[in-house]
Amino acid sequence: MKEYLRLGILKKTITMKYIISFLLIMLLGFQIGSAQIGEILELEQVAIDQKTPLLSTESIELELLHRDVVKSTYNNFLQIHFSSYNLEKAYLKIFAPDNPDAFQILDKKSIDEYSGFSSVFSTSVLIIEVYSTNPTKDVFYQVDKIISRKGATKIKTICGVDNRVLSSDVRVARMFAGGGCTAWLMSNGSLLTAGHCVCDNWGVLNLGSNVIVEFNVPLSTPGGVTVPSAPEDQYVIDVSSVEFELTGADGTPSCNPGQDWAIFEVFDNATTGLQPVMAQGDFFRPTTLTPSSTSNIRITGHGNDSNGPNQNWRAQQTSSDDYDSRVNNGANGIYYRYETDTEGANSGSPVIKAANTDFTYGIHTCGGCGATSGTNLGTSFQYDPLEIEMNDFISTTSIHVDKISDTNSQSGSIFRPFDTVQEAENAADIAGPGSNRIILVKGTYNEVNNILLDKAMFLTAPVGNVLIE
Repeated sequence: MKEYLRLGILKKTITMKYIISFLLIMLLGFQIGSAQIGEILELEQVAIDQKTPLLSTESIELELLHRDVVKSTYNNFLQIHFSSYNLEKAYLKIFAPDNPDAFQILDKKSIDEYSGFSSVFSTSVLIIEVYSTNPTKDVFYQVDKIISRKGATKIKTICGVDNRVLSSDVRVARMFAGGGCTAWLMSNGSLLTAGHCVCDNWGVLNLGSNVIVEFNVPLSTPGGVTVPSAPEDQYVIDVSSVEFELTGADGTPSCNPGQDWAIFEVFDNATTGLQPVMAQGDFFRPTTLTPSSTSNIRITGHGNDSNGPNQNWRAQQTSSDDYDSRVNNGANGIYYRYETDTEGANSGSPVIKAANTDFTYGIHTCGGCGATSGTNLGTSFQYDPLEIEMNDFISTTSIHVDKISDTNSQSGSIFRPFDTVQEAENAADIAGPGSNRIILVKGTYNEVNNILLDKAMFLTAPVGNVLIE
């Protein structure tokens, strides 16, 4: 758990952008089933030395200072790395010549956040343009390598016939360049995935500095090669923000589905300046209610597709099938069993309430289905460490407000939010600045009476516009 300072401003309308925040990872197998992570293969990494001269200008107007071309022999998932640069009062525009509208902007701030990496492009040629925004001198960049990646086939966990179909849920993303896991947006602006997607077999955080989360993922090529999303739909994970658990990790691959979870933030998109929850405009709400015996569970994610059309490979697919049971191992975790179809790279997918897809029960982690028997598995939000971290990720003094809830019980938690701002204000203490964080989910709050705010508090709207009237 971490304490994040999020300043809010109370007006008639509260609008706030909340900064939400892995590459090579080890394939994990499991005792109960198999981890649903897809292998990441670095197909090609070529060292180059391509450097601009020192660029200067006295112009106060926007000016193109330099244009360069980077070429690769591979035509998918091309990425470049800048080993050194000076972008004082300047920025880079990167695009493929056959698709100039899909470009990335990197300035001094974003290129540092992206650890010198560009977005990933579906091309063999990239154009780099250098623009100045004011008088500047000694602007340059140096490219030291170009990188291409693709995925590999892994274990199937289909419960009988594969019932998955293509989907386009804007809340669900592909993790890593080309896939490997799935992540999704939550109502406090953070993202969730499986713990084994971010750590090794010893339970140690094991992420590179350039781990991409992709939304609005295209179909793969007819040959089954993954195609990157547009640069404006790619986000780099803030590794310092990652909180996770994979209890029992001792170097031996094992499945701990009830203790397998991760929550994290990403940096703003370098081109749009937006967080994904703002760009996508939607998110899931978590619930700690137990599914009924007649419930269906929906899993939506970017898994492999070993039997379907090649274009479905690690594109987004969804399926709904029977809920089986809840397993409570107490301090050793709580998880759900269900017969919903998954494959490798589905790890981290939301375990969705099929009857009302606003809500999720947990995080899909393990595959246990075979051709004739077994179930797939996911960590439940009822597991206390996960429940606490989700509630307190913005602040340990968070009070949550949302007009939509899966229960009539209100406590101000992310799972049982208040439905009015006044109730949150009443629940806040008076200990002073920093004591209260009122987390407002986007929407309109029709307060019956005028609100009197007589306590020190911060109002935060992490997932969109809030209107209080």
